[in-house]
Amino acid sequence: MLVGDPLSKEELQQRALELLDLEGLEGPERCEAFLNAAKMIRYGDPKLMVAFAEYAADLADELDPEVYGLPVVVDCRCRTMIELGNAYRVADRLEDAGEALGEAADLWYQGSHDELVMARLVDCQASFYADRRQFALALAALDTIYSIYEQLGDTHRAGRALISKGIYRGYQGEQEEAIQLLEAGLAKIEPQLEPNLHFAGVQSQAYFLAILGRLRDARKLLWGNNFPTEVVEAPINRLKLLWVESVIEAGLGDPQRAEAGFQEVLRGFEKEKLYYNGALAGLELVHLWYRQGQMEKVREAVAGLVKIFQSYHVHREAFLALTLLEKAVERGIEAEVILNQVTDFVRRAEMQPELKFEDWFPS
Repeated sequence: MLVGDPLSKEELQQRALELLDLEGLEGPERCEAFLNAAKMIRYGDPKLMVAFAEYAADLADELDPEVYGLPVVVDCRCRTMIELGNAYRVADRLEDAGEALGEAADLWYQGSHDELVMARLVDCQASFYADRRQFALALAALDTIYSIYEQLGDTHRAGRALISKGIYRGYQGEQEEAIQLLEAGLAKIEPQLEPNLHFAGVQSQAYFLAILGRLRDARKLLWGNNFPTEVVEAPINRLKLLWVESVIEAGLGDPQRAEAGFQEVLRGFEKEKLYYNGALAGLELVHLWYRQGQMEKVREAVAGLVKIFQSYHVHREAFLALTLLEKAVERGIEAEVILNQVTDFVRRAEMQPELKFEDWFPS
């Protein structure tokens, strides 16, 4: 199971001991310990997360049904395959993730039909569908998760489902609904349990408020929430926070600070190979320069975004939309309406792969 993992079993156990106490743990409890270790380092080391989950799956395969009972063994194997599938997803090994989650579903039907295990499975499937850009399936899964956790009285996890749904709905262009979902989800969660979840919910709500023009509400929301230093300083989180702050600065009258922020965000996303997020931040910069009449900078920025999408084959339909914008600014056409349309299209296109350029911009 430890495909491509350079660490031996002894090394894995030593790394796990740095995170938790394994003394006296055997059988299913030891499997669970390695799954917990995998979850603990998710944001810091996806490769080690995969290694821990793979090792837990190996341990689960070795469990003797005659010692622990068949239902216990099957349930344990199911849980390990769920977490292994999620670890593969986080590590961007989507084909492996799909296979592991499919195996987990088969095991669930063979086991004790534990509702909490099913909820976790559907939760991970929702994230998998989202990474595959199958957002209709992801949203349906989130509705299922929310219902399960509400029935079980697990308010925090029900809130997490609402936050995920709010983020997806916002990027589908339904920002008002997204803000309501995020507000409801944030009211249900316990921030100290998942500070990264709390950050994602607040940052997303502030972003959607900002792009709707509710800039002071967005700023008030950010100022009213404190996040742990390690959460804010995580590279992607820092870029997303700076992105929202720059949108707010651009709208409330500090264009120099906004420009510097957008440029840093654009460079940061490109460094992280998050080209789509970089394009959205780049379009915010284009809006800023367009309002200032700096057309040469607008032309250079749009041409740069087109080149990135072309070089990395990021998204065909969004690439066509950016090309249309590039032609408009090159020809000196009044491009504000086109810029707004292209920005809206690019925001939606990643979350709605079915959107077609020719339908959005009829000739």
